Amino acid sequence: MPTPRRGLTCNQISMPLSQAGSYTKSNTMPTSQTWSYTITHIRSYVMTYLSYYHSSQYNDIYT
Repeated sequence: MPTPRRGLTCNQISMPLSQAGSYTKSNTMPTSQTWSYTITHIRSYVMTYLSYYHSSQYNDIYT
């Protein structure tokens, strides 16, 4: 997995938000469904980022 850059994190997190907004306009999806979609994407990204961050920090201590 490539090293996450701080510039990328903002784009990656805001991406599902803009996608959810466009889905709402085109498909007129219920708001709750759109929000669960958005939250799922943000949560999965944050979890990936955090687990990577912790593992890299852990490696730095012991090398």
